[in-house]
Amino acid sequence: MKIRTKLGIMMLGIVVATVLSMVFTLGGLNAVKETTQEHEDKNVPLLLTSLALQKDIIQIQQWLTDISATRGMPGFDDGFDEAAVHYASAKEEIQQLQELGLEVETAKLLTQDLEGFYQMGVTMAQTYIQDGTEAGNLYMEKFDPYAAQMEDSIDELIDDVRQNYNEGNQTIATRISIMFIETTLLFGMIILISIATIFVIQKIVVKPLNSMIAILKDIAQGNGDLTKRVNLHSKDELGTMGLYFDTFTDTVRNIIASVKELASEVTSASEELTASSMQSATVAEEIAQTINEIARGASSQAAVTTEGSAHMVSFSKLFKENEEGLEAVAASSQEVNELVGQGLVIINDLADRTKDSSAATQSASERILKTSESSDKISEASSLITAIAGQTNLLALNAAIEAARAGEHGRGFSVVAEEIRKLAEQSASSTMIIDEMVRNLQQNADGAVKTMGQVELILQEQTEKVGLIESKYQEIALAIKHSSESVRHISEEGKQMESKKNEVLDMIQTLAAVAEENAAGAEQASASIQEQTASIEEIAKASSTLSEQFNELQGLIGRFKVD
Repeated sequence: MKIRTKLGIMMLGIVVATVLSMVFTLGGLNAVKETTQEHEDKNVPLLLTSLALQKDIIQIQQWLTDISATRGMPGFDDGFDEAAVHYASAKEEIQQLQELGLEVETAKLLTQDLEGFYQMGVTMAQTYIQDGTEAGNLYMEKFDPYAAQMEDSIDELIDDVRQNYNEGNQTIATRISIMFIETTLLFGMIILISIATIFVIQKIVVKPLNSMIAILKDIAQGNGDLTKRVNLHSKDELGTMGLYFDTFTDTVRNIIASVKELASEVTSASEELTASSMQSATVAEEIAQTINEIARGASSQAAVTTEGSAHMVSFSKLFKENEEGLEAVAASSQEVNELVGQGLVIINDLADRTKDSSAATQSASERILKTSESSDKISEASSLITAIAGQTNLLALNAAIEAARAGEHGRGFSVVAEEIRKLAEQSASSTMIIDEMVRNLQQNADGAVKTMGQVELILQEQTEKVGLIESKYQEIALAIKHSSESVRHISEEGKQMESKKNEVLDMIQTLAAVAEENAAGAEQASASIQEQTASIEEIAKASSTLSEQFNELQGLIGRFKVD
């Protein structure tokens, strides 16, 4: 499988997991938003309006009992007006409850109970003022059932509204918990896929490239060890590149070994030629007596030079094969460069996907913060209810004081004050429950925000890892560039060796010509000893030059290790 395909599959897994995370997170946030909005638009207004209705009913009873106790004396004669104000307010609140979703039948019953309660209370107060305490007490006994009925209706209403309110809070908490679990699982999946991607890249890309880099570095630094092999057996681009690299190394090693062997043979031949020339110079005065031997020596020399010329032709072919191998190395280096570029494109795409996932996580955190702000508003409403309960308790205390002042005639007020106190305690208890639920909601929201913060840190670490991989790819590209320069350097040295080869071939051809001249001049040796001596000295000089040039050639090829 190609590296591009492997990386594409892993990146696709990360993208799919990220998209799923975004879908589930956004879906959960929308569900929480809708539930919270419904809670704010319906349940909270229902609860607040119900408590306000309860307060107005208490105020109606309080003002009517106050004016009954004071008999409408100057300064205490505004009870009817205040009771009428709270009565009108209570009717409006019943209408608001109906608009918020209260059943029509329930609203009608509340209106009927309120009407009877208010009318009987007004009649009772007027009787106390106009006919005295005894007549008023009779109406007090009639008024108590209306008050009890009104209290039961309000309590039943508040219980229903409070139950809806609690169910709304529970629904919000449940949706937040589900969203938290889904988000945690999906981001855990993303983290696992990312870690697996890093390990796979290390195994299939970085490790093989490091192996090739080490070998190329060894050659580039001048050690020239051609016995090392990459030995990659994978079926991807790196495996193909490793195979061609090993093939090229074998080719170059064989060329260098052949050149070493030929250089050694030619050097040995040139040394023998030099020794023979020196010997010919020392026995020049005996040439006349040994013309036949000189003729045989000249023939042998011609054969040796012809053989040396054939070796040099083979050597020229080896040089040509070496140049072709170097061209193959250059092509492989170009292919590696293209693969590294493709890897950089994939890694950059992975970095962009990681940034998109981080932005989605930030958006989810902001939505959870908005949910926490809604919880703060609910807490403010709970504080308002607590204040109302405190005020109601003070009113109950005031009613008890008034009942104590009235003595026997204030027993009814005492009962009313006690009922008011109980209502205040119930309101205070309700606000404590609301506060507890709001705190739980805020704690859940805070936990979700912390979790989103941890996810952002994980995505930042993932982004850093991707950046590290990108830098490694850039180092690989630089190393391959150095390898290409080394190949170019070897090619230039090959051209120099080609030039030296031509010079050696020219000299061998010169030696062949001289040998032929020596064979032809053997018949005239007696008359041309001086000419032959000069020719022998020229041969010795050319042989010395040939030996020096092949020593230089051995120095060049000696830089490579072939066994």
